[in-house]
Parts: sequence; structure tokens; C-alpha cells
Amino acid sequence: MIKAFNAMFAEYIMADPCHHDGRQVLFFAVDDDTVNAEFAAFGEALGFAAVLVGGLREGGRLMQLGGPLTALHVIKQD
Repeated sequence: MIKAFNAMFAEYIMADPCHHDGRQVLFFAVDDDTVNAEFAAFGEALGFAAVLVGGLREGGRLMQLGGPLTALHVIKQD
């Protein structure tokens, strides 16, 4: 199981994740190392800068409604 995308406004998901300043960060949480690598590669292939924030329990709390990563718009400078 993966937690991702639900902490972002739709306008940031729909838009091109590559900006002139860098790439839109995609925070995600997962417990499985294999799934972590696969999802990170998937996010990068979509153009996002995939950032693992921890396992589902800890990382999921950061992204839940009212958490510090909810609707946070972050650009990773490449």
C-alpha cells in the first residue's frame, strides 16, 4: 500500500510537474522497500520529484488532513 497524491491540490497534479524552477515534489509513504523503489521510479517518470517521507504510519500522518505536508506546494530545484 502507498499513500501519495492525496495531500496535493488537484491543480498541482494536473499541471506539468516540471517548472522553470524545478520539479513539483510528490511526497509519498510506503512500508515496503521494493514498492518504495518502484513508486519512486513511477513518480520520477511522471516528472515529479518523488520524496519518501517514511512508512505508512509515520509518513501518512504527515500527509493526513491537517498534517504539515497537506497541500504543501514544494518545488525541488534540479
